[in-house]
Amino acid sequence: MARPPRPQAGLHWLHLDGKGARPKLGHLRDTLLWLENTLGTGSGRPTWGLVLELEDQWPLAHHPRVGLAFSAADPAGPDSQSEPDSGADSGLPPIPGASPSAESDWAGFLQFVDRVLGWPMIALIQTAGHAEFVLKHEAWRSFREVQTYAQCWDCSGRSSSVYEWLQAYASAVVEYVQDTVGVPLFALHLGGDEVWQLGQGPASQAECLARACQPIDLYLDHLTRLARYLHARYPTLRLLFWDDMLRSVPLAQLLPRRASLCRLEPVVWQYTPQLNLSHLWPKYDQLFSRIWAGSAFKGATASCAKVPLLQHHIQNHLSWHAEIREAVPAAKFQGLIFTGWARFDHFSALCELWPVGLPSLVCCHRAFVRGAFTEPDRVDCSRLIGLPAEVPLVTHTCPSVPHPAQDWPLTFPGGSVFLLMNEFVVLEHEIQTFLASDALATWFSPFHQAHPRRVSNLHVSPLLSQCSNLKSRLDSWWPTFNRAARPILFDQDRQEWKMSFVDGPLDRLTDLSRKMTHCLNLVR
Repeated sequence: MARPPRPQAGLHWLHLDGKGARPKLGHLRDTLLWLENTLGTGSGRPTWGLVLELEDQWPLAHHPRVGLAFSAADPAGPDSQSEPDSGADSGLPPIPGASPSAESDWAGFLQFVDRVLGWPMIALIQTAGHAEFVLKHEAWRSFREVQTYAQCWDCSGRSSSVYEWLQAYASAVVEYVQDTVGVPLFALHLGGDEVWQLGQGPASQAECLARACQPIDLYLDHLTRLARYLHARYPTLRLLFWDDMLRSVPLAQLLPRRASLCRLEPVVWQYTPQLNLSHLWPKYDQLFSRIWAGSAFKGATASCAKVPLLQHHIQNHLSWHAEIREAVPAAKFQGLIFTGWARFDHFSALCELWPVGLPSLVCCHRAFVRGAFTEPDRVDCSRLIGLPAEVPLVTHTCPSVPHPAQDWPLTFPGGSVFLLMNEFVVLEHEIQTFLASDALATWFSPFHQAHPRRVSNLHVSPLLSQCSNLKSRLDSWWPTFNRAARPILFDQDRQEWKMSFVDGPLDRLTDLSRKMTHCLNLVR
């Protein structure tokens, strides 16, 4: 059993996904400080770094070079309760960004991360796929690879406007952090993952035909051209990208590009319990001087998950520990990015909210550092987050905590939101079970609703009682959750979550209750 050690190599990097329900900055400060105090080494040296992916939330409205491309989405600042503007569609539309007051708040947050926590930072922008936050606007439709979809930049190389925009955007982010805020940027992550429509647009198809090349060649040209520009402008800035588009490309096809690829550092990501990456390391060892890894502590199991599936994420980190120990070139490994996705893409519903994922992060960190996750580890992680010793985290099923109690002294910021969300998952399961039950289908089908005289009060009266109970519990759950989440999440994010996951079942229960009451009144 005496095996584990190796992983180390630098810091652990925490990913903050700003695509959805980005917490208020005050709450983020509290959370990062709690993480440093709870999971740090106590050596006085930082053990974490921060990867910021903010999409259209970068406060660039008044950036001297690209300010015209951004607008004030939130005139009252990032911690206000106002609804952000979606942007105009005429002329050069604004991308929802931030206002001058938001810039000062962001500056204070970034300075806190740098000067109080001592965490280095990586800014993550999307330069190939996942470009919906820009390409959804009509004025930038011509930048799309395929006109029907807003997912992918035109990577054909035939549109200088695309490159000029991306160069300006990347420069704006770097210069905002380093010059305006005065905080050093460790690296710029160029994204580059899941470019679903690569090579499908007419410009790309024409380019492939003219050059007798493949779509992946256009992708590599696109990425390395941007990297060349950024390297010339910021020679000390490291450049990362997600690796998945290169996985199926033969080494022989990539070797002639080694000189241009050497400016880039791949982040090899996989979020499954068992990894399937062993074939990549010999190839990447010949192409890159530095290699990163990417795991997931939330946002990688189901697109509308409410709580993390702990066993899934813990096993992912145990597998990453083993992979790094056994297969990743030791001299080239730079660190692990603990990703925590808020949406699967810009248009999808929200998945696990930020505070709900923190216990998973604690468990995953323990699993990765130790290369094991035993029963004592589970109990100790429960202690770290403030769960009673007799109620350890459930790691093999959802929800994360069985029968949560609101009086548990949770230690981490947003603990009440975590408990309430676990409570919701239990209630949601009961509601789904009731709505899909044989009893409801048998004794109160659409036929019965259309023919009340065929309704049996013997069977429908208990169904009405059950339905009313579930409706009442859901009705009372939402105001409690809304109050708990108000200091953490913006109004629009709380309302989106309610419309996505509460309103539907609540409407269904209300409608069923009304119909059952009506029918029972007719047959009594």
